[in-house]
Amino acid sequence: RQPLRVRGHEALSPVQPQASDLNALLQHARTLPPRKHQELVAKVLVEQRRREEAYFLEGSLIEFFKAAWPVMDPAVYQHGWHLDAIAEHLEAISYGQIRKLCINICPRHAKTLMCSVAWNAWAWCKSPDERYPLIGPAARFMCLSYGDMLAMDNSTLAHRLVKSDWFQERWGHRVQITSDQDAKNKFDTSSGGTRISGSFRGSVTGRGAGIRVYDDPHKM
Repeated sequence: RQPLRVRGHEALSPVQPQASDLNALLQHARTLPPRKHQELVAKVLVEQRRREEAYFLEGSLIEFFKAAWPVMDPAVYQHGWHLDAIAEHLEAISYGQIRKLCINICPRHAKTLMCSVAWNAWAWCKSPDERYPLIGPAARFMCLSYGDMLAMDNSTLAHRLVKSDWFQERWGHRVQITSDQDAKNKFDTSSGGTRISGSFRGSVTGRGAGIRVYDDPHKM
């Protein structure tokens, strides 16, 4: 299988972690007594590793998905080639290479967690770029399912992921949920992004989004 080539993906690599503030802390550590020096250096190294991890995860949806799995599901993660394929095509949508995508796969293969939960969080954690309006914390998602209960379950997981300590420690400087619009069926970011949830029987008239996800549109 030939990999999908995402236009502009190489030019839009994640922003390298800025180390100026960490270097300043290391310089300050040299002036401290030995014990406090060691404590501050240890904290700086932890923060640097966290920034490097965030930089790496921003560049790959599948790697973000693996790292975020414990927040989304307590079960042990089991990788499969189908997840690579799904993530690759979702990235292509985010970068504007393809506009429509239909995924048909057996139940219990993590399609929902990838498309309706992780994809939204990954798009928000990336640095905004005016060339690609579907990525960055201003991206707007609408996620619909056949029933309100299923849609709310997915929305709850997405909300929990974005507000988790794991996510906020890495991207809290970029992604914050607004206090005045923080509900299960719709929550917004302070940068103008949104995630709208509902069923096809519900009322979504007048609401728009750059990315629309129809997950399990039919009840079997």
